[in-house]
Amino acid sequence: VSKHRYRAVKFDIHNRMRLGYWDARIHAWFRHHPVIKCSVYYLSFYLVFIAIYHFQTRLLRFMDHRDVIVSNLPSKDYNITTTVRKILDGALITTPTTLSCENQTCSQEQMAEILNYEDDVFLYSTLSMSSFLGLRGDEQSPALPPIISNSFHTIVILASLSLLSWLGCNV
Repeated sequence: VSKHRYRAVKFDIHNRMRLGYWDARIHAWFRHHPVIKCSVYYLSFYLVFIAIYHFQTRLLRFMDHRDVIVSNLPSKDYNITTTVRKILDGALITTPTTLSCENQTCSQEQMAEILNYEDDVFLYSTLSMSSFLGLRGDEQSPALPPIISNSFHTIVILASLSLLSWLGCNV
């Protein structure tokens, strides 16, 4: 902020304080209570962070790839519902086929363990790390490949930087 603008704002606040406006009194009160001022700053930052997170997750849900991922899971051909399929929710179970476990037929439990592992590896290799970990904690989290996730974050960063430079901040 230039010296001219700073002096103009200081003069305006001084006049508003003399006239008894509520915003000037609040400004003065926060100046005399730095601990509360700092607490309000942290609370404000936290609330903005939560709002941005919810905006991001709602926007990313438009780019969700669950149906593509479910249709390519290794367990889609077997009559076993794995943890990954439960997380991705709503996968159609087709007719069962046999899977051999080292030259022998597997039991239902062994087949479930193998397919659970294969689905987990497939999900890990298909999704971005943030989507993979997000699905582990929140089943409604969007399932995105890395290219879409990285593209989205790059666009958001560039838009934020251009907005900040347009507002006159030194970035």
